[in-house]
Amino acid sequence: MYILPKFGKRILSSLNRIEIENWLIELKKQQSKKQLGIQPKIQLSNQTKNHILYTFRIVLREAEREALIPYNCLNTVESLTVNAKSRDIFTKNELSKLFPADVVQMEAIWGRKEYAYMFYLLSSTGLRVGEARALRWKHVIWKEDRNALLIEHTVKHDNSIGSTKTNKSRIVVLTKRAQIFLDDWLQSTPYDHLDDFIFYGKDQKSTITGRTLLNRFAKALKSAGIVSTNRNLVIHSFRHTYNTMLKPLIPNEVLQSMTGHSSDAMTEHYNHPSFEDEYNAIMKFQDSLDSLDSLD
Repeated sequence: MYILPKFGKRILSSLNRIEIENWLIELKKQQSKKQLGIQPKIQLSNQTKNHILYTFRIVLREAEREALIPYNCLNTVESLTVNAKSRDIFTKNELSKLFPADVVQMEAIWGRKEYAYMFYLLSSTGLRVGEARALRWKHVIWKEDRNALLIEHTVKHDNSIGSTKTNKSRIVVLTKRAQIFLDDWLQSTPYDHLDDFIFYGKDQKSTITGRTLLNRFAKALKSAGIVSTNRNLVIHSFRHTYNTMLKPLIPNEVLQSMTGHSSDAMTEHYNHPSFEDEYNAIMKFQDSLDSLDSLD
């Protein structure tokens, strides 16, 4: 009903993950001719889309088994969240309360220095929380102008470490303030070897737990006096806020390269660029990035 009308005449090897993801996200309920013109098409629920994705996976898995295609491009596509609420974003005033200029005050809000630094990193880079949890010191790209992070892993829901959501590596340039915090944490942490986690759990080989971050986030909101009643403020809201603030300031393809969002425009503009190419492209807009440090 949905797959064949769109892809029935396509050569299986020509299908790609980005195309299918974009189609799935925008998929709407098909209606009869009688219904058309009476009411607009209705967006399908995520649960229905997951059923369609499951069926599509089976088709491509069998095609891979029969050697009709070299690999199943849907192997790494995650199911959509069912009944997900839209995330709200933070205002600039709320961010200034969570990350005041006084570092001692900021540390008091977050409980400990490493939590303050990690959450500021989330707010100023747009990283997914799993990506931040997976960061090791070897992922810091030390540059003369400005340090950057190589994002190539994420901590998944089962706490295993795997590739990023898009299965691609990318770089994210730090703001001045984020770089200062990361440099300070490198001098403060007891675990500073290249393979040690930057933000660790019980030891340098363990990731910080999601439960710990949720507890710290909730306490910080309360400590900063941020009212979240009737708002869906979650840790992922930092990523939404980052996107919202930078979207008017920098080109879409540069923003997408840093956030790891896939799109046809991004694929066309960047044909497997080197990390040096990506870094130079982002650094053209370092002033816009640094505007995230000024929240007054």
